[in-house]
Amino acid sequence: MQEAVSQGNCSASYALVALSVASDRICQQSNRTVRLAAQEVIGCDKNNYHCEGGYVTRALSWGKRKGFIPEECFPYEAKEGECSVDDHLASNECRASNNIYKVVDYCLASEEKGIKREILKNGPVAAQMVIYTDFLTYSEGVYHRTEDAFKFNGQHVVKIVGWDKQADGHEFWIVENSWGADWGEQGFVRVLASDKSTQLD
Repeated sequence: MQEAVSQGNCSASYALVALSVASDRICQQSNRTVRLAAQEVIGCDKNNYHCEGGYVTRALSWGKRKGFIPEECFPYEAKEGECSVDDHLASNECRASNNIYKVVDYCLASEEKGIKREILKNGPVAAQMVIYTDFLTYSEGVYHRTEDAFKFNGQHVVKIVGWDKQADGHEFWIVENSWGADWGEQGFVRVLASDKSTQLD
């Protein structure tokens, strides 16, 4: 896995996580390390809302239709940026040289067993998470929502890379966030799996 990315002041976890998951799976299946260009999806994909949020499935649909390109051909800027889709697709050097990675297919899973099976077989998965105020200040340990925390509007997307158990037997998900390595446990958080208030879908 690559070092934790920071989305900055751009609500683009949907794209950053989707492409990070795709990058991890490329590495797992081919032993090649590549970081894919989330900025292209953020700036060019009119089916999502750029830095105002979006849907993982729509980001992956871009990957099915047009493919993803390496980040060096479209570096992350943490802002929407300008993108004339037709001009970009015709002029980008990675696209001109056919240096693209196509998504063959993707699926949705909500059962814990199915999620675990998918991680073991193919690598990390993207998950939606409801964010509460105490999640912002998380620094270590197994996270579960405290009673006085309140919910933010909308959903946040994170990457589940695995799971483990506490000494008391309660399971937790090992999750990579998109808020940079200075947040949480070097960009990661352990989320209590049995807590319905921190349910990952």
